[in-house]
Amino acid sequence: MKTSYTATLALTIAALGLSMAHAGETEIAAKARQTLTQEMGTRAKDMTVAVDGNGVAILQGWAQEPKDVNQARYLVGHVEGVKAAYSSGVRTWSSTDKD
Repeated sequence: MKTSYTATLALTIAALGLSMAHAGETEIAAKARQTLTQEMGTRAKDMTVAVDGNGVAILQGWAQEPKDVNQARYLVGHVEGVKAAYSSGVRTWSSTDKD
């Protein structure tokens, strides 16, 4: 019975730790998203941010211009808890109009 209790306790602690880590990732991503919105306004409306357990932020979505992608990556890279930011998942809109 003691072994079962110990195993259950260990699993509970491990699950709690994973839950807390996930909450931290979500909190960092929310801070990054808030920073993008505050600093870039509507230019960041089509970009998303995900942060993994190692503090690596991945930006995805669409931007109007390449400079917007660079600015977003810079801003997210300076959010507390982000160790690296990558924007390879962000695409820029292009126009085929030649008027």
